[in-house]
Amino acid sequence: MRTTCSTNGPRNCEGKTNCNLRQRFADFVARCVNWFRSRFTRRASLWALAAWLALGATGGHALAQDQSGLTAMLVTMKVVPLADGQERLVHAREARPGETLHYVATYRNASASGIRELQPVLPIPAGMQYVSGSATPQPTHASLDGRIFAPLPLKRLVKLPDGSTREELVPAAEYRALRWSLGDLATGASTNVSARARLLLPGETAAK
Repeated sequence: MRTTCSTNGPRNCEGKTNCNLRQRFADFVARCVNWFRSRFTRRASLWALAAWLALGATGGHALAQDQSGLTAMLVTMKVVPLADGQERLVHAREARPGETLHYVATYRNASASGIRELQPVLPIPAGMQYVSGSATPQPTHASLDGRIFAPLPLKRLVKLPDGSTREELVPAAEYRALRWSLGDLATGASTNVSARARLLLPGETAAK
């Protein structure tokens, strides 16, 4: 399915010393809400509304509900490293280049019937880089452009100097969206996904 709100979503924070997350994601969230309202009634099995909104939840919690009865509690936290090697999560009212954000989206079926084949999607905005291995549970698909998804791990053919080709794994740093296959969600049941993304430093690119 082609979408219109993943690749042109949040404004770019590259080169800024301080990034206000609420301002950065406000227009992105609005476009995604309108996109879902125009396309979905009971078809929550295809894409979960809350996954698109996850990057817009700043400074604590946000609650969303689509017309199928699927609700989502969205939390954005900032990862703060401690001197002993541990870490602490704090509310992400703002973030600076180099800092890591921790996203959690919790889905609950508030409808009177089951929701089939829940497949939430988490886009990785421009100016941010997915932290490899941070997603829970393990995503099943990823995308390099926010539109076309393929099963993990992503691979590509690389042409060698002698004209031959070799298959290589795509670095997770190049992922622009993650997708989970969570199966069916019974009435009253809930589930969640989480992932981390780091704000790039000035002049840094996502692909390494």
